[in-house]
Amino acid sequence: MHALETREFKKAKTSEHNLLVPYILPDEFYLGFLGRVAIINNHVNPAETNKLISNWIRETGHAVHMQTYPIAFSLAKLLKLSVNDFVKQHTLEAINGRIKSKRLPSPKNINEISSLKSLQALTSIQLKPSACFCTECVKEDVDYRGFSYWRRSHQLIGVDWCLKHNIILSEVKTAKPFRTTPASHLNLNNYVNSDIDNYAEHPVILRYSQLLNDVLDLKESLDFKATSQVILNQSKTHNVRASIVGKKKTLSDLMIEKLPTEWLNKHFPNLKKEEAGTFLYGFDDIQKPNGTSKSCINTLLAAAVVFDSPDEAIFKLITYQYTPQNQTKTNNINSQTFLESYIKNNGNVRKVAEEESIGYLSALKNATKMGLPTLSNIDRKTFEAIQDFYNGSDLLTLMQNPEINHEKFTMAIRTAGTQFSSTIKKLTVNKHK
Repeated sequence: MHALETREFKKAKTSEHNLLVPYILPDEFYLGFLGRVAIINNHVNPAETNKLISNWIRETGHAVHMQTYPIAFSLAKLLKLSVNDFVKQHTLEAINGRIKSKRLPSPKNINEISSLKSLQALTSIQLKPSACFCTECVKEDVDYRGFSYWRRSHQLIGVDWCLKHNIILSEVKTAKPFRTTPASHLNLNNYVNSDIDNYAEHPVILRYSQLLNDVLDLKESLDFKATSQVILNQSKTHNVRASIVGKKKTLSDLMIEKLPTEWLNKHFPNLKKEEAGTFLYGFDDIQKPNGTSKSCINTLLAAAVVFDSPDEAIFKLITYQYTPQNQTKTNNINSQTFLESYIKNNGNVRKVAEEESIGYLSALKNATKMGLPTLSNIDRKTFEAIQDFYNGSDLLTLMQNPEINHEKFTMAIRTAGTQFSSTIKKLTVNKHK
């Protein structure tokens, strides 16, 4: 630890929690900041630091009772900042998550257990497998501040170069890299350079990187109904089909055609197919305004492919007003009856629709409105993991279980509302094979 850092932060120590609290820096990544808090307080493990902060939050009554609070929540409370502002400025939640509909109710209180668990799930997702830093940024930080810090802009999936210095980023592949500073990794030679070109001059990847940064800077969230329609409209100029079957090429075909293979293999390994023309879910359905949400990362990649200008793309993604093509009158659905059927059918929304004699899309919309994720086709291990999560088990430990379907596990937690935490306890694990 540099002496300058010690002097700068001793004044931030308070009797409330007896911790030295550094000022958080612009673009500082929240996990790196936690590591910095641990270092200046002589804690070996940042997880222990978060436990100390969590104890202080519980004792002072700043939030509902949890054993350990999400790191982003803990740090926001420690710094006396708005949780929403902290998450937007220092995590990747805005792009790691899924774009939902503005027509659906958002959590009213970040202090509710379900909202905290959703926050923990979204901020814990690390799409980039390595922690990255720029050697020039590290040198400038040490010369100017006396210490280095982890930048959020270096952790963007698909961006292998420093946007400031335009040089390739160094990658730390060891476990728990944010425990120490980038300068420490640099001094110990504990890093590797990217094994592929940085593609900083590739037009599509450059547009994609700008769109990532644009979305991180947005004050309001996108609406997947609008973004899907924007991608669909623009895809037509490339003679791309939106249907599952057809003679035209698909959006995923166009993406594979326009992007370097080694870059896709590293950052989007799921964007590959044995035969051109096949419909690839997760990418080709980006242009369909159905379901309850769409991948933000995949949406931005599609926008970078179909638009020639990132400025035009982000403008349309933000401002487009979605209007349903064939609006039909929605059936009145009794919430209590629907909930009882949901419990009876163990979260299988398709069976709920059949039992209640309503359309599947209407049932899905009502389930989403009530914060009840569809648990159709979820295996026993994944279902047990979801139950364990709402019974208080640690999210990161559950995510490390290779026997669960991580995509369905994460999706259930992301789409769940406040009612689900009590509802899932009434469901039966034996019905999931």
